[in-house]
Amino acid sequence: MERLARGSSGRLTLVSAPAGWGRTTAVLEWRRWVAGRHRFAWVSLDADDSDPARFWAYVVHALAEALPERLPEPLRLTEIGADPRRVPVPSLVNALGDLVERARRARPRRQPSLQVTVISRARPALPLARLRARGELAEVRAADLRFSRTVPTPRQ
Repeated sequence: MERLARGSSGRLTLVSAPAGWGRTTAVLEWRRWVAGRHRFAWVSLDADDSDPARFWAYVVHALAEALPERLPEPLRLTEIGADPRRVPVPSLVNALGDLVERARRARPRRQPSLQVTVISRARPALPLARLRARGELAEVRAADLRFSRTVPTPRQ
């Protein structure tokens, strides 16, 4: 939880480990751990979700649940059923960027107002080295999710 919490100050947190290592469980527990301090939009994808319209519909729906009072118009249109292919993706991205910028200006802290967590079994095709070099990447790997071999002894 501490490693995931430290990742909240960056732009991207990557939780990567093989099947069965508890990636989703760890992120759900982290989400519960920081409830009330952060809003979360959750999108779960699989191989059938490679269609851009389906992907953006999922993203918009998740954002609508997380930020119902702040949803910009292009996102609201998509959320109420407009085909994301007809509402240009750049306008969706720009609207999301505007939302992030307004949130950033409203906060005195320099913490990013949008942080993405990717849960994956494999290394995603993202510029991880660049994000790592800029200090914008927090990584949780299989070794971090591994149970400890030491068993704490009860206090007497």
